[in-house]
Amino acid sequence: MNATRWYVSLVLLLVTFLFIQRDFDDAYNRPIIGDAKAYYAYLPALFIYQDFTYSFVDEIEDTYYLKDGSLSKDFKVRQPNGTYVNKTFPGAALFYLPFFLVAMVLSWLTGLPVDGYSVLFQWSIVAAHLFYFLAALVILDKFMALRGIAAKNRIASLLMVTLTTNVFFYMVYDHSVVHIFGFFGCSLLLFLTQKGKEQNSWKYVGYVGIVMAVMLLTRPTNAMMLFFVPLVYPLRELVPDLKREFGWREFPFHLFAVAAIVLFLAPLLWKIQTGNWIVYSYGDEKLNLLQPNLMNFLFSYKKGWLLWSPALILMLVGSLLWFMRRSRVSGFLFTGVLFSITYVFSSWWIWTYGMGMGQRTMIDYYPVLVWGMAGFLALLSKKAKIGVFAMMAFLAVINMVQAFQIHRFILVGGETTKETYWEHFLQLKTDPPKTIIPPDWSFVEEFWEKERVLLNDENHFSKSIELNSLPENPAFEVQVNLGGQNRKSSAMIVMSDQNGGWYHAEYPANFIYKTPRAVSYLFIPDKKLKLPVKCYIWNGDTSDEVLVEELKVSVYSMSAK
Repeated sequence: MNATRWYVSLVLLLVTFLFIQRDFDDAYNRPIIGDAKAYYAYLPALFIYQDFTYSFVDEIEDTYYLKDGSLSKDFKVRQPNGTYVNKTFPGAALFYLPFFLVAMVLSWLTGLPVDGYSVLFQWSIVAAHLFYFLAALVILDKFMALRGIAAKNRIASLLMVTLTTNVFFYMVYDHSVVHIFGFFGCSLLLFLTQKGKEQNSWKYVGYVGIVMAVMLLTRPTNAMMLFFVPLVYPLRELVPDLKREFGWREFPFHLFAVAAIVLFLAPLLWKIQTGNWIVYSYGDEKLNLLQPNLMNFLFSYKKGWLLWSPALILMLVGSLLWFMRRSRVSGFLFTGVLFSITYVFSSWWIWTYGMGMGQRTMIDYYPVLVWGMAGFLALLSKKAKIGVFAMMAFLAVINMVQAFQIHRFILVGGETTKETYWEHFLQLKTDPPKTIIPPDWSFVEEFWEKERVLLNDENHFSKSIELNSLPENPAFEVQVNLGGQNRKSSAMIVMSDQNGGWYHAEYPANFIYKTPRAVSYLFIPDKKLKLPVKCYIWNGDTSDEVLVEELKVSVYSMSAK
């Protein structure tokens, strides 16, 4: 069975999802966003701007992101001496580097801006994730083949981790974090340890050292990956084997030197940025091992690891049974290390780790679960396997839908409650925005425009509602029924006073579907208005048709009753 063909097909499937769902012209969908702005900033700072104060970031924000700053990422942490340091470790930049350089050359050859953030640079981040994920699949497959696991079980286990866990979300929708690189590093660690066991050579210790140096430079907590090494190469064999093979002539000094150079990059960059060799770049963000949020980390509707990826429960149980079957030591080691990793990550100052799907920090360690699950499948009868595959197919559908929901903000990672989770279970449409009128506001009057209008290339404006008298401290609730064919529409709900001294717009594109439905927004002026005030719908930036069925403006007074 050609496993590589399966893995390439799987990556092509992910690429297909990527092209269908992502619009890279949309500032919200740019791959260099959120945490990726911090991880990535080392490269343009070094190769393009030669500026480790990152002063170029403000101009980049204005050029490629929203001018109101709502998509900006403040990754510079002020130090006691008044300097600033990039809060993230530079390891991710090493993974990005080859793709960044290719984007740099191609942008120069094609006349695109060589500013580090134009379209080819954005795509380079996606290419890096796809490449290292495919490489991880191939490496894991080779590792499991060396362990004697049949190809069909290897393929099934790798399909499971890709389609039934939050890996899918971070491969298709969110490339702003580094955990796919951790997944790759852990896979390579297992493979090199196995090769070292077979060839009984010190050079593989050197290779492992380089891999771990890169992993530590990416996320220092990746040091915990080493605890899984005895599952592959038991210490009772490793220590005497290394002693027996030790010899100064064979000792890989050059490999350890490479690992040391990689580790030295962090203090070197700290020195360049702050003048200090040692810096804690995360400021007030810390671990508190005395106050873990273990149950929330595992089961919370906000971002519980196992709640958002229930297939992992089966993978954990299957892995545990298989490791226990190998030996009790392996079973206890697997359980103890995984519990320790979970405990540490649940002790971070913000246990949800922001938005996103499930607990992304655990993705780095999934290769061990892939291995354990593949071994477990080898123990099952044909009928039992069919049952497992049917369950996984069902969970894959749920996983993909939930990934889509979080991408479209139907559910919000880190903020979802039990009630909202079940109210929106498998829902594919985003809830339209609704307004809540404060109880101390006084209703004054409402105005309607009920003419049905199709906005297109020939007709950009709806009929407007004109307000010629207003109460003191006015506020407006605007309700409109909108329909259309394309979420990319840039249709705006606009309110402005005479000559546009006060102008405010809302963009309902994410909530436009073929069947018209009501959306509502609050418009609260921040300055004195000059009458008349007008409200209308404008669809002038695109050719996508938008249907306006009716428009209503309700006027309120915010003055005390």
